[in-house]
Amino acid sequence: MCSRSSSSSSAALAAAAACALLAAAVLATPEQALTRRKRIVGGDPAPQPPEDDPAVVIYRGDEQATLRGVREGPYYAFRGIRFAEPPVGRFRLQRPRRAFLSGTYNATKPPPPCPQPDPRGTGGIVGSEDCLFLNVFTPKLPDGSSGLPVLFWIHGGGYRRGSASQYGVTPLLNKNLVVVTIQYRLGSLGFLSGASKELPGNVGLFDMSLALDWVRDYIKFFGGNPNLIKACGQGTGASSAILLSLSKITQGFLGGIIALSGTALSTFAVDNDPLGTSRDLATKNGCPVSPMLAMVRCLQELPVESLIKADSNLQDSRLLAKGLIGGLKGLLGPAPVVDGAHDNRFIPSFLQDEPLNILKSGKFPKIPLLTGITKEETSTAILGDYQNDILGKLSTIPNYANQIVDSLGASIASVTNATKQLTSISSIYFNSGILTNPEKIISKLIEATGDALFSLPAFETSQLWSDKFPTYLYSFEHKGKQKGGPEFLTGLPLVQQTLTPAPNEGIGHGDDLPFLFDALPLDGNKAPGSSFKLTDPDDITVQDLMTSYIAEFAKTGVPVSNATDGKSTWLPFSRSNNNYLQIMKKPMSAKDFRYCQLAVWAGITERLQSTTCQAFNVAKDLAGSITDVKIVPVAVPLNTHILPFGG
Repeated sequence: MCSRSSSSSSAALAAAAACALLAAAVLATPEQALTRRKRIVGGDPAPQPPEDDPAVVIYRGDEQATLRGVREGPYYAFRGIRFAEPPVGRFRLQRPRRAFLSGTYNATKPPPPCPQPDPRGTGGIVGSEDCLFLNVFTPKLPDGSSGLPVLFWIHGGGYRRGSASQYGVTPLLNKNLVVVTIQYRLGSLGFLSGASKELPGNVGLFDMSLALDWVRDYIKFFGGNPNLIKACGQGTGASSAILLSLSKITQGFLGGIIALSGTALSTFAVDNDPLGTSRDLATKNGCPVSPMLAMVRCLQELPVESLIKADSNLQDSRLLAKGLIGGLKGLLGPAPVVDGAHDNRFIPSFLQDEPLNILKSGKFPKIPLLTGITKEETSTAILGDYQNDILGKLSTIPNYANQIVDSLGASIASVTNATKQLTSISSIYFNSGILTNPEKIISKLIEATGDALFSLPAFETSQLWSDKFPTYLYSFEHKGKQKGGPEFLTGLPLVQQTLTPAPNEGIGHGDDLPFLFDALPLDGNKAPGSSFKLTDPDDITVQDLMTSYIAEFAKTGVPVSNATDGKSTWLPFSRSNNNYLQIMKKPMSAKDFRYCQLAVWAGITERLQSTTCQAFNVAKDLAGSITDVKIVPVAVPLNTHILPFGG
């Protein structure tokens, strides 16, 4: 790697000459290149980093380019680096093609986000179809050492929203990490699949894998260690990070996974009816549903605005049809698919089998996993847009709360590792006392839906992963002064709020994100007042903890915090003790993660028969003889705010 200042001093000219020699060395044999590189570097101390605009020379074989970035305080930012050719025209809906940079490349401005609904709620769309870019942020340029750990960030947003530039990475750079934030095609453009050779799908995942390949080739020129890359994501980004590790396309690329509030077993991870989704969207766009080639050609010729609006219409119709459960499960449009051993074009597929089958078979890389949840994942939605609807139905529909929970159990059965599910899951959450109190019902619905949709996938993934390699599980339980989910995940049904959020609202989906990132607008604009960062002393303390855990895991595979209040030992998860860490101002080690609740969802009868779970009174349910508790109708004003955290 070569770094230089934009100055034209003699020192800079000498450095440029050294860079030319180093680039020439790469064209020789590997043995010669290694020898020459040593002669150039010698034993002299590394030069001080440039005070003005930095530039790096990247090369691979006979390819070479100079990337000009910007210095931001003590850090360096290289934004808008193209890793793939524009996926437009006949290349829409097709796998990405690698971009080869040459000459001098301006890496000083954030790239446009991929096309998506305007987060301001205007009804329009924002972004550009030419959006396959990444950003690289580094605290130092190469200095002759092996390089810093690399965090490869995949944003969430339901596979429909988000960008690389809305995540301000300064808190992580403070921990001496190189951070790469990437973009991938969203919605129909990234995940539409016809389960056929004409439209095999998963091009968004191939975007991620191509970006990862770029990082492996070039991150050393930015001070990163290509052997210490950890994929990290939140929500659908977390699911994608684990799917990357399960794919044969990318196995061996990663040194670990960090998955926040999502796994490959989450209900939103994989679309089990991709052909139905593609036909729905083709119809909404006025395209034929068969033959498949005609559908693809039609979709490739449409204005991009038509595709994004059709995605929104599909989401709205699914929300209307599936209601609360549909909104919380999050699978409201095109998503990754299981595409089999190949795509009938003799090209390797991305995901050859169901994620659960791959995990159960043990055919995944032996790399460490760090995963977890927020304490009340679904609280923002249930206490926001869905609250009035729930309260109204509780007063008019007998057994409504039971119906929600039990139907949720049936809908998640295909993605769990359960051998048997109980006939009435709701019995563990509701009893006659609770069912006369709307406040407690709402609280228990938050608990039950959070257990089913987030705790259970985290638990089952941790069980299967820990059989092969160290796994660390957490529950984020610090309530920040401001909610993070709506800041980072605007428009996602799971984080929709009313204009006047309920008091004492829970720690919901995405509320841990401000403890790793500063929130920026979608386009990365840093105009005054446009960013969101923590200022409360307790919040900053927890941010120090979170970033320390992540940084140490990125470096060693073991999350240890050197922060003042982070001395509690984080023990690895195992089937026998279910260790996890409660992350708060003073973190606490714990075991038996959601022990009895998850035993009900996963059908672990031996747990439910233990003395630990006797208080839940589910013994009769094991025989399938329990009778659902009747909900007592209650009249509740529709504008009433309900407090969470019951029981």
